[in-house]
Amino acid sequence: MSASNSSCAVFARVHTASSNRYTHICAKTVQKHPTHETIPVSIAILLYPGVDGRELLKISDKIIKNHMDVHFVSYTGNPVPTNTGMLIVPTNTPDTPMRKPDLLLVPGSLLQDAENVLQDQSLLLFLKKLAERSSLICGVSTGCLILAAANLLTGYHAVPCKGANTIFAAMDVISSDENIVVDRNRITMTDIKKCTAFLSTMPLYLQKFAEI
Repeated sequence: MSASNSSCAVFARVHTASSNRYTHICAKTVQKHPTHETIPVSIAILLYPGVDGRELLKISDKIIKNHMDVHFVSYTGNPVPTNTGMLIVPTNTPDTPMRKPDLLLVPGSLLQDAENVLQDQSLLLFLKKLAERSSLICGVSTGCLILAAANLLTGYHAVPCKGANTIFAAMDVISSDENIVVDRNRITMTDIKKCTAFLSTMPLYLQKFAEI
């Protein structure tokens, strides 16, 4: 293949339990032009049991439309069940490392599923190590609670998910009434709409923190 026609495909594999087969979602081919070579923004999305499958689809679609690289990360290589019944196969694990993420994103879930994650010390340790390599760290809804459990929001202002103010206080997170809060390189937000809007402007955030 010639350089002028080179391209890269960005996709995730989803296992549909009902049909017992894998399908590609959010697949899109992005053409690369050698005269304008740039390194695409790299986004790592944390997978955990019960994560909101619909949110993942919306986030992935927004990332790919903005010509960014998306990586579904997990501390194991096993398919991860979402709250919609889909099983998502991670693209990256500790055994398949990725380059330094520009953004580490923890999506939301039902509060009960997020609380279950708080007991998974292996997942929280994996998240903490990945955060150490990430330029920006973002939580959506109950994803903020998971970040707090990994001690990644201690001393930061953040948006609590519904009913999580007490837990935030115990973890020394400063709760805010805003819909989106930016505190240094931590970005927290209430819902998926705020997240997709943020993804459109994320390169500006990266430039801001690179200048600090």
